[in-house]
Amino acid sequence: MRIAIVFTAILVLLRFKVHLTLSMLAGSALLALFFSLPPLPFLKAVWHGVISVDSLFLAILVGGILVLSNAMNQSGHIQRLVNSFQSLVGESRISLVAFPAMIGLMPMPGGAYFSAPLVEAVSGNSGLSPARKSITNYWFRHIWEFWFPIYPGVIMAMALSKVAPDQFTLRQLPMTLVALGAGYWLVLRGVRLSGKRSLNLSFDNLRRFLFDMIPVLLMVVFTLFLRPLSMLLPVSWHIDQDSLKQILVVAGLIASTAWVYFLGKMKVGDLGKILIKKDVWGMISLAVGIMVFRQVLEQSGAIEALKNDLQPALALLADTLEAKAAAFDAVFDFGALHHMADWRGCLAELHRVLVPGGRAAINVANLGRKPYIPLHAYILRDLLDLGFLMRGEIIWYKGAGAGVSMAWGSWQSSANPVLRDTHEYILVF
Repeated sequence: MRIAIVFTAILVLLRFKVHLTLSMLAGSALLALFFSLPPLPFLKAVWHGVISVDSLFLAILVGGILVLSNAMNQSGHIQRLVNSFQSLVGESRISLVAFPAMIGLMPMPGGAYFSAPLVEAVSGNSGLSPARKSITNYWFRHIWEFWFPIYPGVIMAMALSKVAPDQFTLRQLPMTLVALGAGYWLVLRGVRLSGKRSLNLSFDNLRRFLFDMIPVLLMVVFTLFLRPLSMLLPVSWHIDQDSLKQILVVAGLIASTAWVYFLGKMKVGDLGKILIKKDVWGMISLAVGIMVFRQVLEQSGAIEALKNDLQPALALLADTLEAKAAAFDAVFDFGALHHMADWRGCLAELHRVLVPGGRAAINVANLGRKPYIPLHAYILRDLLDLGFLMRGEIIWYKGAGAGVSMAWGSWQSSANPVLRDTHEYILVF
């Protein structure tokens, strides 16, 4: 109930056109008030939310994408890209589908900011409402998530189902076709755009389109194809995969912006004007405000309270969805088991519904701090007692979580600290 009040307050502030950043900060203050978080720990949580690695990366990413999109728009690059693509396909509605879909091939944070200016340019003077443009951008940017093998969910699904990548793609690909058809019918039906031309797949048109696509292709190269080169880096550099991904995304943004800058013959003053734009810093402040809200949400105990409030309803739902014995070939728990009061009952149910010889993967985080609780050891013992046969364990190193707060002790003193885990376990049976 308290969390619902906080979110309602944020919505009310937004209804009265209060900036989302200020609304999120007000929501953070309400969280601290409702969950009795003292002033000093609240300020500490706010400070950590501002300076954490995740916040800095998100701010740089959002700011970088907005700078790039503004530079492409100011130099006329977006309009050239739209025109070169429409010279190929002719139909403007296809452009509305194609541009967010192309950006969707790069599953990176902030992708919506990258594709939104393209949708805006294609829609032109069509009279499409902002809401229709937003749903167009969102819908067609996510049509690949059913099978494209660089999405984490797809990778995990292939691993658990033990289906080969080619077979998985073949079986899931129709879902993308369904999403395309449904989106075209539900979102773009009745849309009338000017500039309808016939298909013209000439070499010159294709060459012009690929040349105009270079800023986007640079992002694809940096985010997808350069990561395997990390194996060539010296081991002594100690760069984890999460940090490397962040570095490559930022490097891709710099490379794309530099290409647009030099190709468009922009001046340093042009970039300076973009950097001081109100909307750029407004989005950066929003990214930081969201991270502050998340930090206060974690430190105030609000998440634990929400889980306790929802547990009776979830238990009732689970009882109504009882499965037959030996009904599943594989079961996977992702970050849920260690939040349950009766995890033993849940494990027994997993054992009942799993076929003999089936696979189970259990994600466990050691949540206890005062005192430290090796929860993974207790859950592992219970799994073995139930008759599960262990096949190994994966140490999930969450390097991006290794920010400024590395130990948990008193906020007044660092005496007798408890180390903060930067890893979780995936127990495989």
